[in-house]
Amino acid sequence: MRFEESQSRCVFDIITGDEFWFYHYDPELKEQSKVWMSTSDPRSIKIHRIKSAGEKNGGYFFMKFGLIKSVSLETGAIVNASWYVNACLPQVFQAVSERRETRGLIFHDDNARRRIELGLRTNFCWKIM
Repeated sequence: MRFEESQSRCVFDIITGDEFWFYHYDPELKEQSKVWMSTSDPRSIKIHRIKSAGEKNGGYFFMKFGLIKSVSLETGAIVNASWYVNACLPQVFQAVSERRETRGLIFHDDNARRRIELGLRTNFCWKIM
């Protein structure tokens, strides 16, 4: 009864997403690490790990038909309730509205926190379940 014996189309109404956090590296080129050695010298071993050149974080959101939107943070910013409600979600819903109407969507976020509940209710007129 819940899914009307596989006739329900609710799966097309679900949006899900999560945060991402990527580090990127600027590896040393092979030419940069070459040194002159005699045949009798022991083989050199590189033991240090290079530091990351930077990081990229943000959020990505999917529906049944694939990726809707990937929203990146500005450099140095962090994922918090303000960014999520004021910057991220409006972009997601703009992207969804280009494909379909936004009424009747089911938004699933595994990291939804109680602190963003008020922002979601006031900005988007949502009910939190």
